[in-house]
Amino acid sequence: MDRIPVAGPWITEKEVAYVTDAVRNAWYGNANVYHERFEKAFSEHLGVRYTLALPSCTSAIHLALLALGVGPADEVIVPETTWIATSAPISYVGATPVFADIDPRTWCLSADSFERRITPRTKAVIPVDLYGGIGDLDAIRAVAGRHGIVVIEDAAQAIGAQYHGRPAGSLGDVGVFSFHGSKTLTTGEGGLLATNREDLYRRALVLRDHGRKPGDTMFCNAEVAHKYKMSAMQAALGLAQLERLESLIARKREIFAWYVKHLAGLAGRNTECLLDGHGSLGRRTAHGAPCSDGATGGQGHRYAPILPPTQFPARLCLPGSNRSVSPKQRRQLFPEPPCHQPSFGPEPDGDTGTSRVGSIRGLPGPRELRPWRNH
Repeated sequence: MDRIPVAGPWITEKEVAYVTDAVRNAWYGNANVYHERFEKAFSEHLGVRYTLALPSCTSAIHLALLALGVGPADEVIVPETTWIATSAPISYVGATPVFADIDPRTWCLSADSFERRITPRTKAVIPVDLYGGIGDLDAIRAVAGRHGIVVIEDAAQAIGAQYHGRPAGSLGDVGVFSFHGSKTLTTGEGGLLATNREDLYRRALVLRDHGRKPGDTMFCNAEVAHKYKMSAMQAALGLAQLERLESLIARKREIFAWYVKHLAGLAGRNTECLLDGHGSLGRRTAHGAPCSDGATGGQGHRYAPILPPTQFPARLCLPGSNRSVSPKQRRQLFPEPPCHQPSFGPEPDGDTGTSRVGSIRGLPGPRELRPWRNH
């Protein structure tokens, strides 16, 4: 049987037309037209003043840390359950990543664990909206405020999710997004930094363009910095996808609902699916990524049941198709968080939220997916 891809883009003639136009016309004096349109549209979507289109979410976190002045004497707290891209940029700037526990109810950073791991060296915290779910950001921001700690919200997987009516990515001092090919909105590779703080935005503008100040002499480099710019073709693709965001999210919700329906009752667990007045997937499910109170899991970046492999059906198949979800694809996402790998350590003390939630399995969610039968 052919394998179903874990994720994939939904490209229409709109995206093709925008990218073709960029290829033909976004040069010389028009080189930044699509960047400006994309950033403006994304700022309006989030309700923030400033956005920067970048090559990746990793570069967005790196720029945020640099713009905040985080360096070798500092510590930055991150949840233990995340992709390495959340913690690696901390090492880029010479600071120390400190891993805190996750809340087993939300799978996101625990505010209590965050506060316990604060030291006089703590400069920032990076809560992660894991699988499109959002943790208790009110509690996390309250802790951060008491200690003078900056909040960088990693919304890489969470475009479309909301927290008390505010979009994911607009909930901290800085928000960052990923537009990798596996994400709901994609530019192939790409990312974005969002903030309402003019000081951070102005500093990031310089740091992302080889230390050149906007409006200054073309080849005057005030400092050694980085080359973190998205191409015009990527920005054009991102703009077209953003203009179709409601459709992209609706498709994710539809697929997520199929998983909820067809896997309900496995291992004696009852799957709850709470729908709000707009028909979006609700705040928490027994098998899918849950959210804290006040949060809406906008698109369900990936359906992630909590089940050991022995309690999965041997194979999930599509009717009338030779394509299936193979055992390898029912993989455990983040089976070894960064704090458990050779790259970082030591792991947090004591029993962790990761161990308590059990075996988190990620299932495919490409837009081509259709309902299936269990074999």
